[in-house]
Amino acid sequence: MDAYFSKPRFACFVKMVIHDVVQEIMKTILAIFLATASASLASDVESKVHSATNGNNVVCTQSFTRDGITNLVCKTYTSSGKVSGVIQHVYYQGNIALELWKMEDGLTASAHSIPGVKIGTHFTPDGVLDHVNLMTTNVITLDHFTVTNGFLYPISGEDLRKANAISKDVGELFRSVTNIPPEEFKERAVDLNKKHKAK
Repeated sequence: MDAYFSKPRFACFVKMVIHDVVQEIMKTILAIFLATASASLASDVESKVHSATNGNNVVCTQSFTRDGITNLVCKTYTSSGKVSGVIQHVYYQGNIALELWKMEDGLTASAHSIPGVKIGTHFTPDGVLDHVNLMTTNVITLDHFTVTNGFLYPISGEDLRKANAISKDVGELFRSVTNIPPEEFKERAVDLNKKHKAK
């Protein structure tokens, strides 16, 4: 490292570059997820619907399964023709990861602890649930759900693969941050961004 890049100056430069790179990469990741938000239900996810009635009350259960590992179960409760509540459960390997209750007075979420799994709930600036993701501690996306009218829907397997390809590339980029000059780091970051925007 030459004299221009003293440790504090280098650290400051790297922080600035990382901030710019992370912003661009997050924009790319967000663009991919937003592009899938309006897509129809993923064809690689099994879906089942079951209804039960009791007088004027109807319970409709819709379930989605990806490879038998991640499950989403949504129960809609209707009384006298009016939806009185929606309860959604996300399971990972048989363990409950997230519970969402949507009642007349709003949405309540409860995340559960699963070793090695992080649960992310993302809201719009006005407080509306936008998407939910399950990730490993190594930032590998296990499953991702978009939200339409308060209901979770799984993204396609192809979009899941794209998200993980981005995460892998970002991880490799950040592992190299101390081994390459700052200019090269920034060039690689720009190239990475272009690579994933083109897909």
